Amino acid sequence: ASPMLDAMDLELQSHLVQQGRLLQHVKLEHSSMQRLLDEDQARLHAEIASPPREGQEACAEEVAQQEEAAQQNDNVEAKAFEAERQRSQGLEKQLADAVAERDDARG
Repeated sequence: ASPMLDAMDLELQSHLVQQGRLLQHVKLEHSSMQRLLDEDQARLHAEIASPPREGQEACAEEVAQQEEAAQQNDNVEAKAFEAERQRSQGLEKQLADAVAERDDARG
C-alpha cells in the first residue's frame, strides 16, 4: 500500500472517530436542552394552572427566551454537524478515488 493511501486511511479513521464523538456530544447537548425545556414548560404549565400572581408574565417570557435560545443552539450544532458530515463524505470520496487509482495502477 502506498504511504499516501495509508495516510488517507488513518485520516479517515480519525475523522470517523471525531465525527462519532461530535454526534454523541450533539445528542447529549440536545437531550440536555430538551430536558431543560421540558422542565421549564412543566413549571410554566404549573404557574399557569395556579392562581395569577406577580411574576407570571416574567416567567412566561423567560421560558419563551429559553426556548428560543435552545432552538438557536440546536440550529448552530446542526450546521456544525452537517459541515463535518460533508467533510467526511469528501474524505471518503478521496479515499475511494485513491483506492480505484491504486487498483488501476496494479492492473
